[in-house]
Amino acid sequence: MHLRVAGQVRRVQVLDRTAQILNEDGTPFSSPILLSESGIFVNYDSNPRTYYFFVEA
Repeated sequence: MHLRVAGQVRRVQVLDRTAQILNEDGTPFSSPILLSESGIFVNYDSNPRTYYFFVEA
């Protein structure tokens, strides 16, 4: 299934180990995806957790 959101800037809600892509009005877009699929990587060993976001410049 292709979400067709590649290259778009979208707000996301970080859940436990997934990310929920949001529509403009804040409602969920599709179902949650894995954090790494959304370009978010997590250091679970740090306290508090450290989130790394990878975006193209």
